[in-house]
Amino acid sequence: MASRRLIIAANRLTIAYNAFMGLQCNIDARGQRMRARMGTVFVIGAGLMAALWAWPRGSIVAWAVTGAALAVGLFMLFEARNKWCAMRAMGIKTKI
Repeated sequence: MASRRLIIAANRLTIAYNAFMGLQCNIDARGQRMRARMGTVFVIGAGLMAALWAWPRGSIVAWAVTGAALAVGLFMLFEARNKWCAMRAMGIKTKI
């Protein structure tokens, strides 16, 4: 019972956090283009890996690597669209 209350309280905090925290623009147009290009490369690469490696082989490792590449590519496209970099948001300096 107490753990359920803790989960409900945590969910309310998460909703409140997400409702008030927006993504602040922290990259310029050059960084946005680079993330869009790299995201596109990763998504296309994941499609090729799925078609040429994961599907024929059928192993869980092949599908996990393909899924990870797709997730990274989609996240890079998300960063480019929102002009936001997760690494910069954590305080890590990047060149682009």
